[in-house]
Amino acid sequence: MDGQKLNILLVDDRVENLVALEAVLMSPHYNLVRANSGEEALKLILKEDFSLILLDVQMPGLDGFETAKLIRMRKRSHNIPIIFITAINHASEYVLKGYQIGATDYIIKPFHPDTLKFKVQGYLRVYQDRVSYEKITNILESISDAFISVDNNWQLTYINKEAVRIFHLSNNSLEGKSIWDLIPETIVPTLYEQLNEAINSKQRVNFELEIPEPQQLFCEVNAYPFFGGLSIYFRNVTEIKLLQKEMIKIDRLNTVGKLAAGIAHEVRNPMTTVRGLIQVLASKDENTKNNKYFPLMLDELDRANSIITNFLSLANDKHTQLKRQSLNKIIENLFPLIQADARVSEMDIYVELEEIKETLLDEEEIRQLIINLVRNGLQAMSPGGKLKIKTYTTKEEIVLVVQDDGNGIASEVLEKIGTPFFTTKNNGTGLGLAVCYSIAQRHHAKIDIETSARGTTVYVRFKY
Repeated sequence: MDGQKLNILLVDDRVENLVALEAVLMSPHYNLVRANSGEEALKLILKEDFSLILLDVQMPGLDGFETAKLIRMRKRSHNIPIIFITAINHASEYVLKGYQIGATDYIIKPFHPDTLKFKVQGYLRVYQDRVSYEKITNILESISDAFISVDNNWQLTYINKEAVRIFHLSNNSLEGKSIWDLIPETIVPTLYEQLNEAINSKQRVNFELEIPEPQQLFCEVNAYPFFGGLSIYFRNVTEIKLLQKEMIKIDRLNTVGKLAAGIAHEVRNPMTTVRGLIQVLASKDENTKNNKYFPLMLDELDRANSIITNFLSLANDKHTQLKRQSLNKIIENLFPLIQADARVSEMDIYVELEEIKETLLDEEEIRQLIINLVRNGLQAMSPGGKLKIKTYTTKEEIVLVVQDDGNGIASEVLEKIGTPFFTTKNNGTGLGLAVCYSIAQRHHAKIDIETSARGTTVYVRFKY
């Protein structure tokens, strides 16, 4: 027994019987509590936690059977071991009835003191083991980590509800299963190698694991070997991983933006000079035969200037003029322009704008963000494609949605989206989505992308 005294309830209507029980069971490990009736016993059980009840069968008022039945009906006391005490002349008729009600055991008077001691010690040990197991189970079920315990043959000995959830399992299908029956095949080699290392080294193993299906999860795994098998904890660190990726992306954007801010003035001054000289040359009669080249040269200068402007948009310290206004109004004012883009490409644009609250926005930047997202969507579709622009609200966010019905984005491309200079287009600069991410970051908004073979949906989530 541990240092805490265990409460034992002694129930008998005769004082001399209670004294006799106390004499046999007196111990520094026990706290012996008397009850002179079934009614008093029930009141005490409501106030105290007992590890064992010794209950006389024959008592006036509530007898032992009625008392035991009521004890078993209460959740608090349902599992407390009950030892009935009865006289030898009534033993045979009471034993069966007692077990039907829920007796744990019987002691028949007169009894040998050691018999009572050994039975009490045994049932206390069993009860304490059950209480300990329930405490451990409650802890394992309440933790946010997924927990799986296996024996040395990889058979499941315990799995908590969080593990059932993240591995999309059914509680009905777990009995007699091996851990390898439950884990997605794609992670079995990695997991087996690490868990086997824990067993062979008899030391804790810590590693990171990506679970790609049915939805991508990143887990930090800790495996602890013990004499009977392994305890394995899976901590979901997906949000941390995604946040780290987002911070890396933002740092890259900001670095490029600061670099651009440092050189923009030095680059634009020569470009202005070149533009002026081209215009002078274009105005001279002797250059008439080259007139077709001058507009091309000016267009290329304008394109270079546009790229520099996009560079400057990447810096997170770029001045943003935020004012409370309607996202829907910005979309409505912009619609004729993006509708014209769609018609040129023989595509359709649909707008579904729910009633939303005003929020802090920089109109010019939001126009640029929407144009970039819409043009990306149009370029992802074939003639006849349909693009939707939607807005709606949740409890905490205003959401802008741009949805195309193209062929989707490959996973290896999706990983790099928003990285400056990364593009899959022959004539792209790789800055359009990078600018969108920078604008979103300056608005404390978040961009999420969902993609499949049926198309791509971009969500921009603004806080109120």
